Amino acid sequence: MAAEPHVSHTSRDAPGNFQVAGWRVEPATCRISRGDESIKLEPKVMDLLVYLASRRGKLLSREELEATVWPGVVVGYDALTNAIIKLRKALDDDSKHPRIIETISKKGYRLIAAVADVPPQTQTLPGSPGLSIASDVADSSDASSTPEQPPRPSRGPIVVGMLVVLTIAGFIVAMALRSVKPGAPTDTVTLLVPDKPSIAVLPFTNIGANPAKEYFSDGITEDIITDLSRISGLFVIARNSTFRYKDTAVDPRRVAAELGVRYVLSGSVRRERSDIRINVRLVDAVTAQQIWAERYDGKLADVFRLQAEVAGKVRTALAVKLTATEQSLIASKVTENPAAYDAYLKGWRHYLRRRPDDFRQAIAEFEKAIDLDPNYARAHAGLAATYWQTTRRLWHEHVGMPRWHETWAAAEQHLAKAMRDPTSLAYQVAADIHAQARRYDEAIVDAEHAVEIDPNDADGYVELAGVLTLSGRASEAPVLIERAMRLNPHYPAFYRYYVGLARFGLGQFGEAAEPLREAIALNPDDPWPYRLLLAVDGHLGNTDEANQILRKLREPSVTRGYQGYMDPLTIRGTAFWLPFKQPADVARLAEGLRLANVPD
Repeated sequence: MAAEPHVSHTSRDAPGNFQVAGWRVEPATCRISRGDESIKLEPKVMDLLVYLASRRGKLLSREELEATVWPGVVVGYDALTNAIIKLRKALDDDSKHPRIIETISKKGYRLIAAVADVPPQTQTLPGSPGLSIASDVADSSDASSTPEQPPRPSRGPIVVGMLVVLTIAGFIVAMALRSVKPGAPTDTVTLLVPDKPSIAVLPFTNIGANPAKEYFSDGITEDIITDLSRISGLFVIARNSTFRYKDTAVDPRRVAAELGVRYVLSGSVRRERSDIRINVRLVDAVTAQQIWAERYDGKLADVFRLQAEVAGKVRTALAVKLTATEQSLIASKVTENPAAYDAYLKGWRHYLRRRPDDFRQAIAEFEKAIDLDPNYARAHAGLAATYWQTTRRLWHEHVGMPRWHETWAAAEQHLAKAMRDPTSLAYQVAADIHAQARRYDEAIVDAEHAVEIDPNDADGYVELAGVLTLSGRASEAPVLIERAMRLNPHYPAFYRYYVGLARFGLGQFGEAAEPLREAIALNPDDPWPYRLLLAVDGHLGNTDEANQILRKLREPSVTRGYQGYMDPLTIRGTAFWLPFKQPADVARLAEGLRLANVPD
């Protein structure tokens, strides 16, 4: 996809000067001034200020700002954050009590100060266009008018109208793909289409005679998503978000607008005994044109070849090149046994449901896959993930193990075998186990490997954010979670939990409370956000809210499966499962829980 049109605000055809909260802004010279004070801004910092001012009062997402200020350039996660910090420092603004630039947690930024145009007679650049930025609260009176002269008509509507043309025309292509996301877990965030080719793979329809084979069509879809997501030159929406459209007839243009992508891949799978037919079509949502549509026929034993052909066709159509590492990852075979693959897909479907009974069935199917192919690393990764999540949830009795440490040992045993041919999932499980065992350096390395091996796996970024927070590097976590949420716009509840965890690690109790409450609202049966929220409410002095949480945690619907070895309602038990490295973080957690009347 071509880069978004962009006009540098330091070029000759830049907009005129304007004022923000008493500061005079001169885009052409990259200077701001107030009285005798004059400050030179970096060009990108000035570009950021001009765009924020042009959309005064509008919430702008991180993606939109990055694509606008750094068009066609891949920037680090901290580029925008650093620019905001520099801009606030120059404007003498305070992030905790903002007067000019407001941070909306997880959503983005907006300029809240008044923006006014500079009267023409004070312009310092001869030959400037004479157009200025004005807000709806700017003074529109003419400075040269006198009581004897009738006032001139207000320039406000004209200026604002011309401003709209100047500032939005360059972004018209991207704006065509924006839309309000219905049913999103948080308030609407404008999603700008990335500069790199971006795609959403909708769940393939099962059109076979047996509805029970739906797990197979879902598995085909997920494997194609996985193959594409390993390609750093692509931007691929996560499975959790695209499967929201399952069993729904939906216009590809709507999907593209809601998920912030340009291309949409859809299709169907027919499986009759060992015969497979896959129909696929790729649509360009900008032009509403079908790029290609093909049918792939083969046997169950050919399923990996068929998937590779579909993914390869997408890469060719979007002109994406593979690195040597990506070529080897995509070319590698996961198993030679079709029956083992079939069992794995059944187990994976149960694992994704994240319920005790489904975990038991997932284990049975993964073990069946391993019986059929003992070297099936992917199935071992599935078992490791299931056993580890069973350990974290204390569901050991539900899967037939009398003690929770037995599931931990089983997770590590299968993880060792999964690492023979590691996937992003295997690295994520390894990172989580290392962090729980307080092996922080190893946890960070494995989490980084998870992101490296699959740069579009949203969960990998969340895992890295979590281990960094526990390691005492919480300041690096929020941008990683924002990245995950962009890849997975319909993200699950635990993403919000990790936002709260990072904010807690930064000592930002007020900003931690909201995402934790949202996580609880999305999944009220998960006790982990409750426990952290108890500590947050303790620090905030929210006694009534803390008492409500304590009562809630005693309800069977919440505590189901958590009784036993570790009591989640003690400071010691909570500290065990939240293994902060830094003594200050450990003390912060204990003090918050103590203030919330949680016993030692």
